[in-house]
Amino acid sequence: MEFIHPSPIEYEVLERVATGGMASVYKAVAKGVEGFGKVVAIKRLSPELSGDPFFREMFIREAKLVADLIHENIVQIYHLQEDDHGGLFFVLEYVSGVSLGDLMLLLRSFGERLPRSLALFVASRVARGLAYAHSKRRDGRLLRIVHCDVSPRNILISNGGVVKITDFGIARALTMMEPKEGEVFGSVPFMSPEQARGEKLDGRSDIYSLGVLLFSMLCGKLPRRLGTEVEMLEEAAGGKVDWGACEELDDEVLRVLKKSLAPERDARYKNAGEFSMDLDAIVYRRSKGPGKAGLSSYLEDKAPYMFRDEREARNTLAEIATTVVCPGMRAEPKKEKR
Repeated sequence: MEFIHPSPIEYEVLERVATGGMASVYKAVAKGVEGFGKVVAIKRLSPELSGDPFFREMFIREAKLVADLIHENIVQIYHLQEDDHGGLFFVLEYVSGVSLGDLMLLLRSFGERLPRSLALFVASRVARGLAYAHSKRRDGRLLRIVHCDVSPRNILISNGGVVKITDFGIARALTMMEPKEGEVFGSVPFMSPEQARGEKLDGRSDIYSLGVLLFSMLCGKLPRRLGTEVEMLEEAAGGKVDWGACEELDDEVLRVLKKSLAPERDARYKNAGEFSMDLDAIVYRRSKGPGKAGLSSYLEDKAPYMFRDEREARNTLAEIATTVVCPGMRAEPKKEKR
């Protein structure tokens, strides 16, 4: 077998765009020969964690898991690398746009929420991405990937109106790594009942989380009570939904939400593809629907600075985040038990 040994790729880091508990994300340019350049994102494991075998394994597992997920509605990873100091980073698709969490905060600052048709469109595209990930096979074997953290901060919307799922950092491919009994991980406000109880998961857990997300987009609030982490875990584990908290839900949307938010997983959609088709049926029943162009136009109308200067957009959104309360929209994930 012949191997190709290209010259090393150089990355010019332009700016840091996000920081989390485990890694930071940078905007960079991958430079090649003859002046070639491509804007990419670099996710770098925090230096203080790079020597910890547990966190290194988590980071490597995320890169390997997502490497073969090539779908319009999933942020693509290109490759995993190690720097001169032994630090790990992977290069991924750069999405110029906004997270759904930041968009919801922005709209809340205006006293608004995402229009019904756009909320359904966003949820439908997330469902498409999940359906692809859940059905992914490797060497003919179903991986049984579960994202485990479908929440507003992990959904990106590009300036062109493309919806993308990101951050598979705590995702599970059950053929590769079985969770330990009682292990709890993910964003508590968006957990399925079985996830909050620390049970084994399948794709229907992500469907439930997407149902919570859709409810939040349509109603501007979560379908369950907020409180301490322990109280929210108890609420999530019980699978209770306060349907009276959002009276403006119409019958066809309510039917879809109730099926996705059924406490027992056997009563939910069997797969995310079915969920997506039901959402699309509502969106396109009476009109052509919003589509990517409609979502892009909406973003430009609400936040034109996002299309002018990315740094200005991030600064503006960061300022809004310090002044606007939007329950559950910026919830941090519960760390995995070691």
